[in-house]
Amino acid sequence: MADSPATTPSVPTRVPVLLPVPVAGPYDYLAPAGRLPAPGSFVRVPLGRREALGVVWDQGSPDGPDLARLRPIAAVLQEPPLPAPLRALVDWLASYTVQSPGAVLRLALSVPEALTPPPPHKAWALSSDVGDLTGLTPKRQQVLAALARASGPLTTAELVREAKVGAAVVTALAQAGRVKAVERAREEPLPWPDSSRPGPDLSPAQAAAAAQLCRPQGFAVTLLEGVTGAGKTEVYFEALAHVLREGRQGVVLLPEIALAAQWPERFAQRFGAPPALWHSQLSPAQRRRTWRAVARGTAPVVVGARSALFLPFPDLATSGWSASRRAGPAEPWGRPPGWRDLRDVTLTNLMWAGPSRWRLWLNDQPLGPEDPLLPHVRVLRVTPGTATLAVSRGPRENAVVVLRPGQTYRVHQDRLDDPGLRH
Repeated sequence: MADSPATTPSVPTRVPVLLPVPVAGPYDYLAPAGRLPAPGSFVRVPLGRREALGVVWDQGSPDGPDLARLRPIAAVLQEPPLPAPLRALVDWLASYTVQSPGAVLRLALSVPEALTPPPPHKAWALSSDVGDLTGLTPKRQQVLAALARASGPLTTAELVREAKVGAAVVTALAQAGRVKAVERAREEPLPWPDSSRPGPDLSPAQAAAAAQLCRPQGFAVTLLEGVTGAGKTEVYFEALAHVLREGRQGVVLLPEIALAAQWPERFAQRFGAPPALWHSQLSPAQRRRTWRAVARGTAPVVVGARSALFLPFPDLATSGWSASRRAGPAEPWGRPPGWRDLRDVTLTNLMWAGPSRWRLWLNDQPLGPEDPLLPHVRVLRVTPGTATLAVSRGPRENAVVVLRPGQTYRVHQDRLDDPGLRH
């Protein structure tokens, strides 16, 4: 569903605006003079004694206050609108989770500063009259040569690095009128992945799975099942290459932030450019850049946490969840071959370097955050000295226990060696 462009109202018009605050629905405001903002437009509106950021919503309350009591919209931001599918997701999620739409909207407006264009860089370009180079020092000639080779203006840092001189040389040339200061947009485009780069040869099963993912269809959910090393990532890459060839956007969701280093590296090897990243460990400037690139359609592929679903993709074609599991039956509580009847669970050892960087050994079997399931046992939480586990004691009975290294949980007796740690 495409958003209608802004129109010019001839009479005072009511506009519903949803604010990222926990309220029941949109507030009504008056359209600004001479303009009716389209649904999805970002606006600034008065809220009490301050101004707040909001989004023009599709539907407001049918029994709103009189027009005479409404306050006008303060400003309509010149940014791409929040896409209609994302607005529908906000409404659906609010209804499904029994939350206010404004509280859910905060997920989509997690970087409000992204709606303000960053200030431009100060850069340098050759003056219209460079003059005779005779008599210039070699370092000043190096600066002029670097600007002549460049495809556009260069910042002081770039020019110093390219010409291998000090900043004082650039300042001296500016004072002499041979170079001039100009403004350069701070938002540089992200590198575009090359969908024509060939990938590895796929097996018949992999090729069939990739063809299924690339087949034209409406909304559909596909489960790509395979053990670690089965080639699921290459199948994802084929689907993403298809999306890139169509000029659309894709997002890959990762279950652990720790994977945000490995997955983009493989993506860059396959497509010659890294994807855009989105997770909580990025700096505010990086999150701002990614948000704005997604909104403008210049970030073709995003890899990140689940919150990436709330980025303002104008043309999202595919999303995927990248995960892996150990070989064995699909039912996580089943018994793989060789697993004995579970009588005791012993935390043999534990190594901890962070919430997503740990390894523990249960009954001498190693386990890490990338494999949070074992037959009859789920890892709920790991701290520097303990592991919290959910242990199956039967088809409908689980026990939650906290173990220290060396401790054992007696499953059939439902007790620990140290009863003080029993939950």
